[in-house]
Amino acid sequence: MEETLGKRIVAMRKKQKLTQDQLADQLGVTAQAVSKWENDQTAPDTIKLIQLADVLDTQVEYLATGRIPSDEQPFSALAFKVATDPFVGRLTYFRVYSGIATAGSYVLNATKS
Repeated sequence: MEETLGKRIVAMRKKQKLTQDQLADQLGVTAQAVSKWENDQTAPDTIKLIQLADVLDTQVEYLATGRIPSDEQPFSALAFKVATDPFVGRLTYFRVYSGIATAGSYVLNATKS
């Protein structure tokens, strides 16, 4: 049976001894939103996922993928801002969740074709 984001949220919420209502209050969402996340009907947006990891005392990488963050794990990151600089060109800011990014390396955007 595949472990999903929803199942990880349920497990971490119960570990913290929180109800869906209590978790929803801490995140500023409805209990219905939490229920939909836990049943894999929808997923939290990026900001809510980061807040959710903080409230549940875990790492975003673990919630999103089930992997424990480590330098030995495959590279995984989230681009959170793209800006254009008149002198440098396009800059992408990203948060590394696991693995190592070295200077001059290329990263594949898995959501783009």
